Amino acid sequence: MKRIGQILLIAFSFALVLGCNRAPDKGAKDIVSKYKAVFSKPPEKIPSKSSVDAPMLGNGYTGIAISGKPEKQIYHIARNDFWRLKSSFRVSYPAVLGELVIDIPDLEGSSYLIEQDFYSAKTFSFFEKEDMRVDFKSFISATEDLLIIELSLRGSSTNNRSNRYT
Repeated sequence: MKRIGQILLIAFSFALVLGCNRAPDKGAKDIVSKYKAVFSKPPEKIPSKSSVDAPMLGNGYTGIAISGKPEKQIYHIARNDFWRLKSSFRVSYPAVLGELVIDIPDLEGSSYLIEQDFYSAKTFSFFEKEDMRVDFKSFISATEDLLIIELSLRGSSTNNRSNRYT
């Protein structure tokens, strides 16, 4: 009886290894790529000691929440292994380690649209005012603690104020 158990364990292990080495199911892309999160106004519940209403990015280690009006986008950066701990219910949460602020004063009063593509895990931000449009593409590397933000500007600035990235 012990021998049959060992043979079944080996057979199960072999089947598991073979199953893990197969290509990902292409049906998953068809299902997940149909959905996205859409944010049509800046978040209001950030910072918060519970859940936020902001677009969030993450890879399991690094977590980022995006807040602010179009003219001042703030990327709140936290680590999933660095928390504020308290012994009471609902008072422990990830501690924000820092912020990346992208300050573009010319976007004051512009439209606000942020979309998150669930399949590609990318966040697309679109801000438009008169003949100027600024787009952000943001994502976190799946294998490294690396935030990538690609900015593109179409049109022209309406004044000579400086833009800051801090």
